[in-house]
Amino acid sequence: MLDKALFISIVLLGITLIIIHLFNCARHDKLIDQEKLVNTMLLSTGVMSGFCLMAGTVFEEFKILLGDDTDLYVFISGLAVLIASINQLQQDILSELFSKKGSYAFFAIILIIFSIIMAIYLDVKILQ
Repeated sequence: MLDKALFISIVLLGITLIIIHLFNCARHDKLIDQEKLVNTMLLSTGVMSGFCLMAGTVFEEFKILLGDDTDLYVFISGLAVLIASINQLQQDILSELFSKKGSYAFFAIILIIFSIIMAIYLDVKILQ
């Protein structure tokens, strides 16, 4: 469960960005984009939670704001780092050898092999 201070911070950031969107819609005579409003709130959650994750490595008070259920935030953070790294490696190195599809298939195979190795390792470790 999110701490009240984090929840309020998320809402304030989201509302601020939504107000900017409303002014932009009014200025360009556009309809309000409901998808952008919902996405803005979700992204505000990511921004504030990511900040708390980073700050929580230095200040315990920020880690407390996230509550006990930080696994989701850590998973999403890991996913973001994974994808950013895969995309950059594809551009820098693998694009010389493979197409984009080939590069992503390469990483999929690597991740599957890694998952199998970790499952075997953890199973053996648990049995000991």
